[in-house]
Amino acid sequence: MWKEYQKYLKFENYENYLEPINRTNNYGLKFMLLTNFAISLVNLIFRTIMNNPGITVRLGLVAVNFIFCLAAFALCRNTHLDFTALIYVFMIPCLLFPLISEIILNRQAEGMVFLFLLIILPLFLLDLPKRVFSIISIYAILYLVSIIIKGDRSEFILELMHLLDAYFLSLLVNAYSLSTRIRNVELGEHYEKKSEHDPLTGLCNRDGGVRYINPSGAGVLIFIDLDNFKKVNDGFGHAKGDEVLKAVAQTLQRNFRDDDIIMRYGGDEFAVYTRGNWDEFLMEKRLNDLLYDLRKISISKEGTSPMYMTASIGCLIAKSGCPDLDTMLRLADQQMYEAKEHGKNSYRILVQE
Repeated sequence: MWKEYQKYLKFENYENYLEPINRTNNYGLKFMLLTNFAISLVNLIFRTIMNNPGITVRLGLVAVNFIFCLAAFALCRNTHLDFTALIYVFMIPCLLFPLISEIILNRQAEGMVFLFLLIILPLFLLDLPKRVFSIISIYAILYLVSIIIKGDRSEFILELMHLLDAYFLSLLVNAYSLSTRIRNVELGEHYEKKSEHDPLTGLCNRDGGVRYINPSGAGVLIFIDLDNFKKVNDGFGHAKGDEVLKAVAQTLQRNFRDDDIIMRYGGDEFAVYTRGNWDEFLMEKRLNDLLYDLRKISISKEGTSPMYMTASIGCLIAKSGCPDLDTMLRLADQQMYEAKEHGKNSYRILVQE
């Protein structure tokens, strides 16, 4: 059990999960500030009922925390921001305000609020555990300095014990929370990738690939439909058919760039999306090379002539993009069917200026 916790707390693959971590911290920022606002509001109400001094300062804290909440909700609309960094930034006033008011007002209740926040607020942050533990330690040291500055020797030992209790509880609670949330992020990414990839070929499936197509920008969409693939399954068996599909996937990967989107669109149909402007002549050469390489894929069995794979290819070169994704898919699909109707083993290109 401990070894498993250690594995997640090291978070060695942190760089691979920056996007889901940022999404998680988007929600974490909002809930952290809402929680901080709620705690400050409850503290204000309680101190007002008890008729304690310092109501004006606490009212100011509630107002500031409310403004923080509004700011966070506005910022979270921009999903391109670094929400991990933003949580650290907003955590500074959330923890420093009750710490400063503890020194100014010299009230035990303020210290309890700070120690409670020290345990709770880091739970909303998903980051490298060593960073989270470091920030908890820094604020614990600041609290220690504040109680030393107060100079109340009669209360020092008691407050120090409270600090140590809150510090170690915060480390334990956050260690458990981080290990669980990191595991959930890794599992979530694993299942997301699994749902977006074709298990046979390892390529993107239709849903996983289409989401990367930008119809408004310049790009090329290519549909490849294998000719007579049904004869492969019927004549040689589905196992051979699977081998052919794998070979086609490998051929496509060799013929296109690493950053091109190659997908198994469905059954015996594949698609490729490549960004940027392409010259029609260069695309013709690329497609001729692809047809040549596909014909190298052959299957045979004893007593029969080998069968060589061919394909019908439809290509849309959208120099200025398309009105929408459906239009782009439809135009490329039309070119593919036109190639199939004119004898197969060929391609058709539509250039849309």
